Amino acid sequence: MPPPFLVILGLPIEPTSTCIDIVLAFAGENVPPPLQETTFDAILPRGVLTYNVTDDLSVFFSGQRGYRAGGTFTFLAASDGDSVGTTIELGTFDPEFLTPYEIGFRSEWLENRLTFNGNIFLNFLDDQQLTVAGPTGTEFDTQTINAGESRIFGAEFNFDYKVTDELDIYGSLGLLDTEFTDFPFAESGLFENLNGNEFPVAPNVSFTLGTSYQHRSSFFGSGSISFQGPQESQIFNLDENDILPISFAADPDNLPGGLPSPDVLDSLLTEEVGSRFLANVRIGYAHDNFSIAFFASNLFDDQTPIFRIRGLVNQETGELGPSASASQIVPDPRTFGVVLDIAF
Repeated sequence: MPPPFLVILGLPIEPTSTCIDIVLAFAGENVPPPLQETTFDAILPRGVLTYNVTDDLSVFFSGQRGYRAGGTFTFLAASDGDSVGTTIELGTFDPEFLTPYEIGFRSEWLENRLTFNGNIFLNFLDDQQLTVAGPTGTEFDTQTINAGESRIFGAEFNFDYKVTDELDIYGSLGLLDTEFTDFPFAESGLFENLNGNEFPVAPNVSFTLGTSYQHRSSFFGSGSISFQGPQESQIFNLDENDILPISFAADPDNLPGGLPSPDVLDSLLTEEVGSRFLANVRIGYAHDNFSIAFFASNLFDDQTPIFRIRGLVNQETGELGPSASASQIVPDPRTFGVVLDIAF
C-alpha cells in the first residue's frame, strides 16, 4: 500500500538566509498500479573496415545494427458511442531496428589545406517509429505508430578549403532517397497502405556553401547560403487529388461545405513544401575581451514554408473533418541586428 503522502525537502543554500521548502504530494490509498511493464532487449553488432590508401587518403566500409526501444503513449478516444476524444486510453508501439551500411572516404589535398570527404549509405529500418495525429487532430493529441519496413539511400560530401591563413571556404552536399516499402495503414477509409511514400522532412537534395574571413587587424566576416529541395511534411504525402473527389475538383461550382476553389486547394491541402534558399551574413570586429558584430539572417527573406500540417477532408461531403485545419510553419523573416560582447 503506498504511503498517504510523500514529503520532499529542499534545502537551498543562500549567503544571507536559509529556508526549508516542504512539498506535499498526496498519493492516497487507492492509486492504481502501473498500467503496464515492458522489457526490451537487443544484440547490436557493429563492424568497421578501414584501408589507408596513402597518408592522405583512406577508405572505409561499416555495418551495424541500431535500436530504439518501444514504449507507450496516451491518446483521446471515443467511449460507449460518444464522440471522439471523450476518454484517455493507453497505446503501445514496438521497438525500431536500423541496419545501416556505409562506404566512404576521407582525404586531404594541397598540403593539407583542402579536406574532402564523402560517403554513400543504405539503411534498412524495421518497425520505424513515427508520430501521427490522434483522432481529434489537435496539437496535443498524437500517437506513435510503427511502419513495417522502410529504407534510406543517399550520399553525403563535404569539403573545407583553407585558401589562406585568413580565408576559409567550406561546403556540403546531401542526396537522399527515402521510401516506406511495407507500411499497412488505414485512416478514415482513405488509405490501404502507404507503400512507396517518402519520409517526412527528408529533402532529396540539400547543400550549403559558406566562407569565413579573419583579418590580422581583428576584423572578421562570414557568410553562408543553404538550399533544401522539396520535401513532404507528413507520412501521407497528400495533395488535393488524394483528398477531394474528382467531381469536386473538376466542377468548381460543386464544392460543398464552403470549400475554396481548386487552385486555392492546391496550396492549402498539399503536404509538400517547395525548395528554399536561406542566406546569412556576419561582419564584425573582435579584440581581446571585446567584440561587436553586425548580422543579417534570411537575407533574401525567403518565406517558403518549412512544414505543412494537414488534416483530412470527408470524401463523401467534402467537409473539413475535426483534424482538417490547415497550417504551416515558415522561416523567421529577414532580420538585421548587432551583437556586442564584453568579457570581464
